[in-house]
Amino acid sequence: MKKIGKYLSAVLLLCVVTVAQAQLKPNEIVTANALFADNGCSGCHDFASKLVGPSWQEVAQRYKGKKVTAKITNVIRSGGQGKWGDVPHPANEGIEKQNATLLAKWILSGAPQN
Repeated sequence: MKKIGKYLSAVLLLCVVTVAQAQLKPNEIVTANALFADNGCSGCHDFASKLVGPSWQEVAQRYKGKKVTAKITNVIRSGGQGKWGDVPHPANEGIEKQNATLLAKWILSGAPQN
């Protein structure tokens, strides 16, 4: 019985840590929204509707529960093609890695508004 209790405690702790990592602070949401606006992302992406690229809600839903922050960060900075159709995602090497990581976390959390 003690073994089961230890396993349940470990699982609960893992869940709490995962949820805490997924949540963004209010200042991070403001910064991510500004990065979205300032880097031309709105020309291809919207919060709820597909434009040239998928909506942020579609991206968050596709990758829900998966650890893909680094993957999305890489696509933001280096570009990509084939995951969402024929139109390639352009490279945005001018976005610092830290900011691209914040954008990735923001996108994966459903791109909350200010």
